[in-house]
Amino acid sequence: MKHNADSPKANPQLGYALVVAGLIPLGLSGHAAWQWQRARAWTPTPATVVETQFETHTSTGTQGHSSSSTRLVVKYKYDWNGARQTSSGVGPFNRIELSSRFKRARHAALIKAREQKSEIVCFVNPDRPSESFLYREFRGWTFAAFIGIALLFSGCGFLVVRQKPNEIGSADD
Repeated sequence: MKHNADSPKANPQLGYALVVAGLIPLGLSGHAAWQWQRARAWTPTPATVVETQFETHTSTGTQGHSSSSTRLVVKYKYDWNGARQTSSGVGPFNRIELSSRFKRARHAALIKAREQKSEIVCFVNPDRPSESFLYREFRGWTFAAFIGIALLFSGCGFLVVRQKPNEIGSADD
């Protein structure tokens, strides 16, 4: 087999870009897991919902296809050692949550709590009382999905980087 002069060559820059792209979901999922670990020891405290909404981000790709993502945004108040605190921390996995059905269910429950003026529970960091979450459970499927995305991108990147130029577009003469 000879290398065809017209065939594409290995592109290590693409490989490195894919590896870096894989580091982004790895970092996001790692940060969420770290926040979850910290919040496990936080103190449950009664709170009242002030407002709740979805924040939607829409982007258009190079070929004109648009995609959107939503994030649950909440504002709530609670008392800590006699001082009134206002917070917006939803949970450690809120930024990376993939399930729109899960987010809608939480949003509906928070709207109901606000309308009925009923108390909910938030979890307050006793060392920094302005830091809190409404939900502190571990979102295993979300975490696994982000790790999978990270492995897919990084793995493809490593394959491209390690590929020799004559492995791409080889032709028999």
